[in-house]
Amino acid sequence: WMEDPQDLDEIRHLGRGAFGDVVLARLRGGPSAGLLCAVKRVRRGELTAKEESSQLAEIRALQTLHHPYILRYYGSVQAEESLSLLMEYADAGDLQQLVKRRSDAARHLESAALFAMLAQLSQAMAHVHGRKVMHRDLKPSNILLTSGGLLKLGDFGVAKVWAGSTVCDQMTCVGSPTYMAPEVVGGQPYGAACDVWSLGVVLYELCALKRPFEGRSLGELVLRISAGEHAPLSAHVHGAEGALLEASLGPLIGCMLEVDPEKRVSVREVLSHSSLELFVSSPRTCAACIAAVLK
Repeated sequence: WMEDPQDLDEIRHLGRGAFGDVVLARLRGGPSAGLLCAVKRVRRGELTAKEESSQLAEIRALQTLHHPYILRYYGSVQAEESLSLLMEYADAGDLQQLVKRRSDAARHLESAALFAMLAQLSQAMAHVHGRKVMHRDLKPSNILLTSGGLLKLGDFGVAKVWAGSTVCDQMTCVGSPTYMAPEVVGGQPYGAACDVWSLGVVLYELCALKRPFEGRSLGELVLRISAGEHAPLSAHVHGAEGALLEASLGPLIGCMLEVDPEKRVSVREVLSHSSLELFVSSPRTCAACIAAVLK
């Protein structure tokens, strides 16, 4: 649905993005009166044609995606000077903030929460890929959290609907370099496997509270990503907990961070991993494990 901007009561500023601000607002009237939503307000006059196209691409992608682990899109308001996207409000921040809090406190996430997060994210990505959409910018700051223990995949600003049945010969280098797949940073054609790589980087960071690939310069970072070599989880998580993570998730992360996209696992194969069976089959257990680490 479409709402008049005057029908929104702004409550507070939530953040600032590359193209505008995000505010928390409440709808005044209509069948959705009282609904809290995050309003992503883009200043059209400051956008290039390509950037405005990116924002419209996000709307098109969101209109096709309906899943409990994907940020819900309510509608948009197009005014002469701005474009506003009305989105579901996730009240517990994002994964980047969670990783920073845990890193600052030197407290690794419990293994049950890690399995639960991977289960939710994999289900969200399976839905995205099932709609022939690539996210292309999967990273912790684009994964939001609710206090009820749900992860919400968001920010589809560089999402791409791919042609054909499997692979998009798309050579545009988009996304966040740290989370980009080797074929993307190398300027090669890429497909949905690039999202699996990014998911593997996110999972590694959640486990280790450190990124698998870092460099003192962009060139060094690209070389490390292209080589695909990273330290085992046990190098960052010590003792029995590190050994458990390395045994249960280490091999899976290795398959997700396979340099050759043809040999990389699919998101469906990630979902079928034995360690995720309980969490995929029991959404309530899954949410409870995540909610516990947010308190």
